[in-house]
Amino acid sequence: MCISLSPGTRLNNAAILTLTQAKTLNLVRQWVRRFPDVQKNAVVKALESASLSKIRRALRLLDELDQEQRGPRLDVEILSTYNLEPVLPVLQLAISCLPSVACPRLAPLDSIESHMAQPAQRPGAADCDARMIIWRVEEVLPEALYPFSYGFPERLAACVDQVLERIERVVTLHRRNCSGTPLFISTLPLPVNLANPVSAAQHCSGPYASVSRVNQKIYEVAERGGGVHVLDLASWAAFEGETHADAMVDFLARQPLSAKGQVSFALFIARCLRSLIVP
Repeated sequence: MCISLSPGTRLNNAAILTLTQAKTLNLVRQWVRRFPDVQKNAVVKALESASLSKIRRALRLLDELDQEQRGPRLDVEILSTYNLEPVLPVLQLAISCLPSVACPRLAPLDSIESHMAQPAQRPGAADCDARMIIWRVEEVLPEALYPFSYGFPERLAACVDQVLERIERVVTLHRRNCSGTPLFISTLPLPVNLANPVSAAQHCSGPYASVSRVNQKIYEVAERGGGVHVLDLASWAAFEGETHADAMVDFLARQPLSAKGQVSFALFIARCLRSLIVP
């Protein structure tokens, strides 16, 4: 089914996106209100433009501030199934706006369980202030994207069960080796590019239902407490719409976010982390 949007509809969507971006930047201005004007203006301009050069300049200017102005140090360990290294500068800038001395670091790519199985370097002390697991259906459940090539529906349902077991496994590993550190587990955004989204939504074992089962499991695990939290990237991606994704960049670098999507993604993560340093 093909839906054609009128020119007026496109203008309305553009206005909504502009309003959303303005609200986000107003939130950033509130976070950095105590920064000197030079740093404050550099941060806002960098996030408005999504320019890597302006982002790096803002980070250099923030390095000139003293500890009292910048806020507490915040070490964040990120375990992901896709390449987030290009997003690291904007992520560092977004977390620095909380304010904090942002120190995000990436674990080896797509090695979540093996990395979490390693005990802390200092027994009894956490190696980071927060740990995040960021994954997506393309790596975690690729069978959902090609269901008829993987024995749909019985085989796909079995693959989903394996992912649910994996979620339990990573939580167990985290509590065993890093129990004092908050763990944020991301939900899976629905894929932007599906050959037949109507069909994907109509079967109880289809891609949409499979992703929903995984996300429901993540919420169930977080409801048990124990320092596990939901990083709801599915909600963020749905709110952003298709503009957050860049298929070409994903194809070339296994990094799915557009330039504007990187800024929105980073600020969303910063908002989730802010509760760790702001009562």
